[in-house]
Amino acid sequence: MTPLELREKGYHILVSYLGQVDAIHFLQQMGWGHGDYTQERGEILASVTRE
Repeated sequence: MTPLELREKGYHILVSYLGQVDAIHFLQQMGWGHGDYTQERGEILASVTRE
């Protein structure tokens, strides 16, 4: 199983057992979902060009 497949399976299991809202709350408690995605993405991609 690839890391992506494992992650997808884990998400599916969490949602199946906890429901969507509680699965999101659980992931937030584990440190996921914090920060400003838009700002971080802008910083990461600032040096990327089409070339």
